[in-house]
Amino acid sequence: MRAREQTITRRAFLAVPTALAVSGATLPQSARAFEAFDPAKSVNLAKAAMLSARHCAHHGFISFGWLPRPFEADLLLDDPTLVGDVAMRAAEVISRPKFDLNDFSKLELVATPKLKHGDRRIWAIAEPQDAVAYLALAVLAAPLIEARRIPSNDNVVHSWRFSAGRHRLFDEKYTLASFGAAARRRAEAGGFVVNCDLANCYGNLGGERIATALEHCGVPGWQVDYISQLLNFWRLEDSPGLPVGPNASRILAESVLLQIDDRLRDAGIEYVRYVDDFRLFAADETGAHQALEAVSDAAASQGLTLNADKTMILNFAEATADDDPQSKALKHQYQLLVQAGTDGFNDGLPLSTKRAEAGEIRALRGAHDAAEAGSFLQTEIASPLTLARAIRRAIYAEDGDFLRMLPQLMARYPEIIAYACSALTPASDLVAADVRDHLRVELASMMLDPATPDFAAVRLIEVLSHPDFRDRTTLERFVKVRAYKPRGVAFRAALDALRNTGGVLPELIDCFEEMDGWGRRALLADPMLRPSISYSSANLDLIAAKLVV
Repeated sequence: MRAREQTITRRAFLAVPTALAVSGATLPQSARAFEAFDPAKSVNLAKAAMLSARHCAHHGFISFGWLPRPFEADLLLDDPTLVGDVAMRAAEVISRPKFDLNDFSKLELVATPKLKHGDRRIWAIAEPQDAVAYLALAVLAAPLIEARRIPSNDNVVHSWRFSAGRHRLFDEKYTLASFGAAARRRAEAGGFVVNCDLANCYGNLGGERIATALEHCGVPGWQVDYISQLLNFWRLEDSPGLPVGPNASRILAESVLLQIDDRLRDAGIEYVRYVDDFRLFAADETGAHQALEAVSDAAASQGLTLNADKTMILNFAEATADDDPQSKALKHQYQLLVQAGTDGFNDGLPLSTKRAEAGEIRALRGAHDAAEAGSFLQTEIASPLTLARAIRRAIYAEDGDFLRMLPQLMARYPEIIAYACSALTPASDLVAADVRDHLRVELASMMLDPATPDFAAVRLIEVLSHPDFRDRTTLERFVKVRAYKPRGVAFRAALDALRNTGGVLPELIDCFEEMDGWGRRALLADPMLRPSISYSSANLDLIAAKLVV
């Protein structure tokens, strides 16, 4: 029998309804916390909160493709009432007289590979309600930030152009792909190109820097103070800057980066930008060095520095000559920019793939220059793009010898794990039964290895829960081993996999109180397990409460 310490109900609302339209929709009546809040502020806040909740319902709580879409986002997407409740909760929290750290949970950090071998990017994951509140704060500031930026029609700044819709945040015309296309068009016109980006950009944008930038954009003081206190609460010793991943951080970062834009424009520099990635153009080498100096000085004015390893000055005409050694490098960069124009890319390598169509399959099967898997293991580190193409060819050419070595390739090249797993499952019927059995055993062993990082385990769980590779025994072993510390993205992914392949293990109920919000919701989402869970309503957020109603 379930034990509940109190009944969970929807928030109490004021007696007088207030219509709060966001692109034609209406938020429920203002909450009790708004009684002492400026009416004009409450309307804007409620609109921002509703847009944020809707955006999270449609696009998830964090924008990176290594993790599967959380079922919590689907709960929001299917339940407009829950969306309104979560939005109202965010508005209530933000409207309180001062920041209360008890309203938020600490961030969870996950490292994933970048395209360059050995490089890692640290992503920050916030609890769903925290993600909505953080985004609502950024959405409140976004129009003021956007008004200070170079106009989008100038085709200079292509990152995160705020253009709100029912659940849309950004103008879809301006993306990494549009940046690449603009850079390529200008470079092909002739002259010199300076390629550069900022070193650890988000990591160096701490609360004080963001606060100063927001004030510069005219963001009201109470919003600036709240954002600063939240960022300080989330601050980590080794990474004091903005959390990487949430769209809220992307909006806030532009408040600083636009000031670099202002300095470059004042200096007469011709360039295009996507977040902290710059392409500067000059007629001659002297002008290129002047442009590089200008961007370096502009970055320094905001406490930022250029990444020396990624800074290059190239004569585009010479670099694209057939016999020039720089040609491949330059062409490769622009190829990546065009390819990586949508979400779901890991610095140029797709994180998910669709099944090949008949024409592509014929081409892959007819390829005569196929590399052997052993060549990628014995030679120097190969390009991930080259390896990805070889994996795709092996799958559709039904090259069992190559596929048998896939676990070894994944161990040596972690940056291709997401691609390999997502390419394998849509075409599982093309993989011979004995090869599937071999992969199942090898990938299970890799997943159970304590040295396997969470970003890899998440993708291995995805494969081992697929009908053609399913290994529920290994999934159960993985969860039991992790139950001593029942937290983390891989643990939650395994819970979801168990729930979708027969049910979560009943003994995990004993760990319920030790779990974070994600873990508790994963258990409560299992209809067979839910009646046996004893819980306190104090440990349930609005989304978890929806599961037990």
